[in-house]
Amino acid sequence: MKKYTLLLLTLVMSGSLLGCSQQSSPASTNETSSPTTAETNAAATTNNEAGQTEQTTPTAKQGETATDEQVQAATDVAKQYKQAEYQVTDYSKLNLDTNNEESVNEASLPEVFQQQYDRLEPYASAEFLSKQAMSRVLILPQRLATQSQSNVTTTDLKLTADPVFKVKGIMEIAYEMNIAVGDKEKIPSKGTLQLQQVSGEWKVINDAYDQAQLAQLLDRVNGNTSS
Repeated sequence: MKKYTLLLLTLVMSGSLLGCSQQSSPASTNETSSPTTAETNAAATTNNEAGQTEQTTPTAKQGETATDEQVQAATDVAKQYKQAEYQVTDYSKLNLDTNNEESVNEASLPEVFQQQYDRLEPYASAEFLSKQAMSRVLILPQRLATQSQSNVTTTDLKLTADPVFKVKGIMEIAYEMNIAVGDKEKIPSKGTLQLQQVSGEWKVINDAYDQAQLAQLLDRVNGNTSS
């Protein structure tokens, strides 16, 4: 199990680094630059919106400062995303046993994956959510709820936006929060979201988690801790 946790963490880190390198390249800022790629096909399938693609909206240049309106709009999306991400209101209805690792593929998603995908889709890009599904990070909240036999929710969320675009059109928003496990435990979580305007709306395109915290959470849901 420890080997699986390390492998999954490596996949997540590799995905984040790949996302950042792609965002830094002007030729890669359009999320649907190649409609025949496997990830675009997966996104089209999981979105249940055949024929619709996401188009990156031309925005501020690297080094420019966002307007107050841009900061507020992006921050609102970031808030809704993190609140929706860790929101399991009835863990007893979850059925993860039938959603084994082999059933996750680029053509379709198991029910629990699809439900979480649909919940986050208004706030995040299809490409990002597809990567989250393939790395299994997408359903960490559901796995945590099942492992803990408790509902989970986001509490004490604090967001800090960097108004300067370090990469063209991409805004970074740091977050700190607690993952409330029932009424008996709070798990700290922090990281940095990257958001970009897609089809005219701000969307989360990357979540750079604190790697130590993510590793501990993966160990926990995989049964590698004594707590």
